[in-house]
Amino acid sequence: MKLHGTFVAKAGFDLQQDLSIDIRPDEIIVQLPHAQILGVEQEQVDVLAFENGLWNRISGQDLQGELSMLPQLASEKAAESGLPAEAERTLQRQLEERVHTPTATAFDLQRRTKD
Repeated sequence: MKLHGTFVAKAGFDLQQDLSIDIRPDEIIVQLPHAQILGVEQEQVDVLAFENGLWNRISGQDLQGELSMLPQLASEKAAESGLPAEAERTLQRQLEERVHTPTATAFDLQRRTKD
């Protein structure tokens, strides 16, 4: 059996975890958790090959089991591709472009690791 799936992965920040913003006269410090894959959405799945062996026949349950593993595989591939790191770089850049205060001369984005 050979399957091919197309998924859209979304990376971002879980803002329900440890978010803090500290505004000081000379700097702004934003602390938040590392970016992560927040979800994957299936766009399309194709069965490219569906061949029974001489001794082992492929059942509907086998196909369903393989199909149910695809979202987890897509999530793992998205994480390995650097999508969370790209989300962190994008947020850093966007905040630096948008946060302009006459007194703050430094902007510090800090990511917290899970204990």
